[in-house]
Amino acid sequence: METRTLGQTDLTVTRLGFGGARIGYEDVTPDQSDRLLNGLLDMGVTFYDTAACYHDSEEQIGRAIGARRDEYVLASKCGHVTGGASGREWSAEVIAHSVDRSLERLRTDRLDLLQLHSCSAEVLGEGEAVEAVMRAKEAGKVRYVGYSGDGEAALKAIGMGVFSTLQTSYNVVDQDARLQVLPAAREAGMGVIAKRPLANAAFKTEASRYSYADVYWERAKSMEVPEGAPADGVELALRFCLSHESIDTAIAGTSRVENAEKNMEIIARGDLPEEVVTSLCEQFDRAGGDWAPQM
Repeated sequence: METRTLGQTDLTVTRLGFGGARIGYEDVTPDQSDRLLNGLLDMGVTFYDTAACYHDSEEQIGRAIGARRDEYVLASKCGHVTGGASGREWSAEVIAHSVDRSLERLRTDRLDLLQLHSCSAEVLGEGEAVEAVMRAKEAGKVRYVGYSGDGEAALKAIGMGVFSTLQTSYNVVDQDARLQVLPAAREAGMGVIAKRPLANAAFKTEASRYSYADVYWERAKSMEVPEGAPADGVELALRFCLSHESIDTAIAGTSRVENAEKNMEIIARGDLPEEVVTSLCEQFDRAGGDWAPQM
């Protein structure tokens, strides 16, 4: 699989990464997560992204592939009050607790990437949260720090000049980042991680598969599949996302090995034709002017 260096870090990541939310929020057994996560590693996926607030996602990753820690790049997120902590979100105390808990659950002595998890531009400007993740880096608990979020807050994070990476929403029905955020991140030399690249598997399906996908499913009604595009909505969405040069890696979440194998087959087909990408971008620009980023 094609790999990229994540911005100005020394982290080499596969274009397709794994997003750990689904294995935390769904009823996934240890056997399922073992098969899925080891299977992904065996297929060559080397970037794994999770968060302290994704229920037991970190624990599942640590138990399943902690013994193979040197084979992959590991990212998590912090900031929310979770896991028995108390205090104010984005406070230094909560972040310090979150980092130590993540290391324990992931069965590792370091995170390759620690990301502030979708805090506001105001919180970023106050400085306490940024200083807390920097202290974790100085202590050797994390190698690089990044920001995960969208819109105004993402632009604030980029402009601060302290983050190595940006994780932001980008897919066929959520393209706001294309206009300002992605160009600014690349200009700043940041590594770019696309979240929700599959558009929550909501593009051109007969019905929304779960409530979290409802907004994307409604948006998709306003867009047409261009001539020359794949008919399968998941394939179209994933190849659309990775057809953008500014995106280093896209994290696709699933709890099923079969879905992971399908995603691997999809990306092997390469970028979408340029005219298909152009059509989808133009359609979004016409239809999506009033669509807010999906937080």
